[in-house]
Amino acid sequence: MTSRLQCLICLDTLLLSESAAVRCGHVFHLQCILQWFENCKTCPVCRKKATTRDLVRQLFFQMEENKSFIFNSTDPFEMHNQLQNALDNLEKEKQAVAEAKNEANAYITANLLLKEKVTNLESISQLNMQRIKHLEDMLTKQMDLEKELQKYKKRLRATAFYKLLSSVKDEPVLEIDKYISSEGLEVKKFIALLRR
Repeated sequence: MTSRLQCLICLDTLLLSESAAVRCGHVFHLQCILQWFENCKTCPVCRKKATTRDLVRQLFFQMEENKSFIFNSTDPFEMHNQLQNALDNLEKEKQAVAEAKNEANAYITANLLLKEKVTNLESISQLNMQRIKHLEDMLTKQMDLEKELQKYKKRLRATAFYKLLSSVKDEPVLEIDKYISSEGLEVKKFIALLRR
C-alpha cells in the first residue's frame, strides 16, 4: 500500500484534476478551499493569511494519466485483505498492550506486597531493638545489684569476724583459724591487717 494524497479539509482522496494549492504549499480540493475562503482568509493547516488570489489552480505532477495517489490496486478483494491484515495487526498490538499492562499490574501488586512486608519487618525489628535495650538495662541493674550484694557480704563477714574476736577469750588463735578456713582468703587479708 502506498501513501495517498488527500484533501486536508474533507479528508477525501485528492485527484490531480481537482487539486489547488495555497501559497504556503498545502494542497486541497479546489471546491473545498474555495468554500473555506468564504468563511476564513487563512490556510486551514498552517493558518497563514491567504485568499483566492493566492491559489495555484492547476498542479502538474509527473505520473501516468487518470491515476490518483491511492492504493496500488483498486481490486476490492485485495483492498479488503489489506484492511483485514491491518485490523489483525492492530488486534495483536492491542493484545500485546493488554498483556504488558497485566504484567505491569502484577509487578505493582508484588511491589506493594514487598513494601508491606518490609514495613512489618521494620516494625518487628524496632520492637526487638526495644526489647534488647530493656534486657541490657535489666542486666546492668542485676550486675550492679550483684556488686552491691558482694559488698554487703564482705561487710557481714567483717562484722561476724569482729563479733568472733570480741567474744573469744580463751584460745583466740584456734577460733580465728577455724573461722578463716570456713570463710576464705579475703578474711585472711583482713586478719593480716588486724595483726599489724
